[in-house]
Amino acid sequence: MPNRPRSHVIEDLAQAKFTLAVQPGWILRSKDRDYGVDWEAERLGENDSGTGDVFYVQSKATDVEASAQSVQIKTDRLRYLTSFEIPAMIVRYCVPKDTTYWMWANEALGQSKPDAETINIKFGEQHLWNDDTLKEIERTIPVLRAIKRSDPRTTFSLLLPDPMPAKVAISLGRICSRLSTSFHFIDQRSLRGVPIRLAFAEKEVTLSIERLASVKAEIDQDDFDALSNGVYYLLAALLETLDQIPQAAAVATLCLNETRTFLRDDLGAKAAIALLRNGNADEGTDLAILNGLHTSQGFGHTMFRLVLVSPIIPQDSTGEAADRFYNAAISACQLRGEGVGALRYSYANYLASKGRRSNAVAAFNATRKAEPDYWTRSYYLKELGGILFRSARYRASARAYQCAFTSDPTERTRFCLGDAELYAGNLQVSAEAFQPLAELGSSVGAEVRLKLALVKWAKNNGLKTVNDWAQLHSIRAVALPARDIINAFGAQLAITFILEDDIECWADAIFLAAMSGELGLIEDVMLVAAKRTHLEAYSSFKERRQDFLNRDELIAIELDRIALAYNEQVAHEHW
Repeated sequence: MPNRPRSHVIEDLAQAKFTLAVQPGWILRSKDRDYGVDWEAERLGENDSGTGDVFYVQSKATDVEASAQSVQIKTDRLRYLTSFEIPAMIVRYCVPKDTTYWMWANEALGQSKPDAETINIKFGEQHLWNDDTLKEIERTIPVLRAIKRSDPRTTFSLLLPDPMPAKVAISLGRICSRLSTSFHFIDQRSLRGVPIRLAFAEKEVTLSIERLASVKAEIDQDDFDALSNGVYYLLAALLETLDQIPQAAAVATLCLNETRTFLRDDLGAKAAIALLRNGNADEGTDLAILNGLHTSQGFGHTMFRLVLVSPIIPQDSTGEAADRFYNAAISACQLRGEGVGALRYSYANYLASKGRRSNAVAAFNATRKAEPDYWTRSYYLKELGGILFRSARYRASARAYQCAFTSDPTERTRFCLGDAELYAGNLQVSAEAFQPLAELGSSVGAEVRLKLALVKWAKNNGLKTVNDWAQLHSIRAVALPARDIINAFGAQLAITFILEDDIECWADAIFLAAMSGELGLIEDVMLVAAKRTHLEAYSSFKERRQDFLNRDELIAIELDRIALAYNEQVAHEHW
């Protein structure tokens, strides 16, 4: 018999080790390895019956001793594990050291970096499996369940360290009393809420919920106002981290109403972000500005700005708030005599992403005026060219792409340059830009060939542009009844490119190309239609032009084959 892969052997060893670790109070069941869930553990009750206390395990065993306390995992897989209602953990068993480290998936996700595809999870000594681990797991499971519900009614209780200096104890007592009076979700009477532990180490104050999340900051514990502000901001940050947004936003609102600030810009940002995520964009921006995030240009500034303009925030309520934050940040930089090019560039991209094209163009222009060397940066020029094109300012767009192509002569930049010149009415210049791309076998090559044919058709008809809407409709209206396929197709193709992804327009373009009988033309139209609409345009063509297809069954079969092949091809294109 062939030897089993080493990876299978060490995973079996890990399962055997973990089974022994959880016995006799828990039972371990193998799962179908559904996206990383290897085992399911359930606590046993009387007569070995199940209790419903369950957690999932993703096992990551190794026989490399140096890797005993670290493991790399894909970020989307970790997010998937945290999406379950049932808690999940990562377990790292090292064969040569015979050690097991563990970490809740929520805690592991907290180690991720923005936009990173993978996370290198680091296990500390506190993550080593020992005799107290099962007790901690039993204590944590109901906490995890409560947090995963993200229910505004979920209550929390602040657990204070014991012993502590009398002065600090009095201050914390006042703070906790104020919190429980101000918020229904802070339970300091029965202490039955999700436990939030406060800990002190010299000048550092930490708020934590089991191993799931913790935040800490240096605070002068002898200064009551500083301690109050610190606890409020730490509490808001902790709750926001755990997606307890209504509760986090309520604490942040208190900070805003009482004009409380904190020196750490990242904690100020977390509180302001809680307000954003709760739908209070104006209040979130007010709190960010109150904490000086607009002036700092630090991590907190960046974090708040990214969330403010991100898709996760309802944009219909953030436009004015984003304008206000950007303008405040720009003004603060100008007062300090610092450059504002990067801020204006970021603002321009935000405006462009929201479809505010005229404002975006103004912001892009303000960027290069603030820092003229932006005009030499190809990425800036391409983005400027793009927003000018979308604003139908084709001549200006062409100028931007010409400059971009000088320093970045890529196929993509060449294509954009050709498009801008085409709609600017520079037909010959457009054809010269497009020509080197005509041999590409992709949908881009097909589109280039169609646009070269469009230029030729326009020249033959004495047209100065290919985007005169009234003129194109007039030509098509005359050509169709006369069965003038060449002019009907030329006008239809021009109209179709103007409307970009219109299914019915592409269906008509397919029909007229088929009527022309030119195989290359048919293939190019069908390939671009597949890129723009997948199979929708072709399906519409079949439904509306059944009489044409019924004339020749072999042609109909061949067109079906081409449509399916091109739909498969464009699914794997990345441009």
